[in-house]
Amino acid sequence: MYDKSLIDSLFEKAKTKITSGISLDELAHSSFDEFCEKVGETLNYTESQLLYGAAEEASQYKAAQSRKRLVRANPQS
Repeated sequence: MYDKSLIDSLFEKAKTKITSGISLDELAHSSFDEFCEKVGETLNYTESQLLYGAAEEASQYKAAQSRKRLVRANPQS
């Protein structure tokens, strides 16, 4: 798990370069190289890795929650 305050500050810093209407889990839908191109010089490589890792984790968590809801809504007994 990542430090939420650090991720929030990096995300706010990156949003100055990226469109402001994007969420953390939406960042993981592109490759790491595309993400680095989007943030440009706003974040260094280590910060980019950290933020992208948190974005991937958020995306995986959201997908897991969606799967749980689907399984509960449609039990195969």
